[in-house]
Amino acid sequence: MPPSVLPPAFAPDSESLDPAGPGGRAAPVGGDAGALEAGAIDEAGRFRLGRLRDSRLRPANLRAIRALCHNAYLGDSRSLCRVLGRFTLLVDTRDRALAPHLLMNGIWEMHITECLARLVKPEMTVVDAGANYGYFALLAAGLVGPGGRVLAVEANPAVADLLETSLELNGMRERSRVHRAALGDSSAGVLPFVVDPRRPMNAHLLRPKEERGALPEGHVLVEVPVTRLDDLVAPGERVDVMKVDIERAEEPFWTGARRVLTENAQIQVLLEVRAGRYRDPAAFFGRIREDGFVLRVVTKAGAIEDVSVDALLRSRSAHEMLYLSRQPRLTAALVEGRPG
Repeated sequence: MPPSVLPPAFAPDSESLDPAGPGGRAAPVGGDAGALEAGAIDEAGRFRLGRLRDSRLRPANLRAIRALCHNAYLGDSRSLCRVLGRFTLLVDTRDRALAPHLLMNGIWEMHITECLARLVKPEMTVVDAGANYGYFALLAAGLVGPGGRVLAVEANPAVADLLETSLELNGMRERSRVHRAALGDSSAGVLPFVVDPRRPMNAHLLRPKEERGALPEGHVLVEVPVTRLDDLVAPGERVDVMKVDIERAEEPFWTGARRVLTENAQIQVLLEVRAGRYRDPAAFFGRIREDGFVLRVVTKAGAIEDVSVDALLRSRSAHEMLYLSRQPRLTAALVEGRPG
């Protein structure tokens, strides 16, 4: 369905990001009306993205987004769903990890969603490395507005197809670009990439310990191009915010993004890490600090806290989302998870 004929609840708009919206009025929509408090939705029946900037509104925001969540099966293991109460997203229904949350709740990792909403401003340039279906890319594209840009990088060919279609369905084609590649420390041609259709979010470049002919049942091997971020972003091109979730490729990514990181002194990076993934995690975290970044972590409550290398090494969490910037001090609003 082309954007020009999308129903009002899906069509792109130029919404104000004021959490209350024009006059603080809420338009009547379907779903659980009791969950849609005044100010949560706009006149077209869509959730107001600006509300995500305040973690204190999380309970009401979750109720509103869930009430606005709908889905429609299209056949051939493909479904449309409404995420964040306003965007149309295509997902693979074979997926047992991410897709069920998007189909039924319209939300994923609320603390990261809120943090990204606070970081991204109109006319910024955002890189989403490991964009998957495009949940965060769509959020970023909605926040940067028509004057901003989003570069979404996704290596899984089938998922990249869905990502590109979703951006187009939501009228984000002019402000976004999809690059189909894995990110690393060199532009190495093509490399084998392991995909489990039941958990596409865990797709990754073939690891040394994995054998081509002995992959777990259901996993498939595809060839994907590998490139550096420095080769995707032109010299001098501004990058304001990056979200990086690339399944154990964080170290080579960091090497391949050195020019971008150096040229953009004010860049803010959300980087998913896990100490157990790396041969020498202390050296990797130390290298990030040597590049001028202060180590901080996004908490489940949506706040940002300082974190030491020792704490990251001791962490028992499946993963941590680091917030990295070169600012020695953050605003109280950013630290506490509220609008500033």
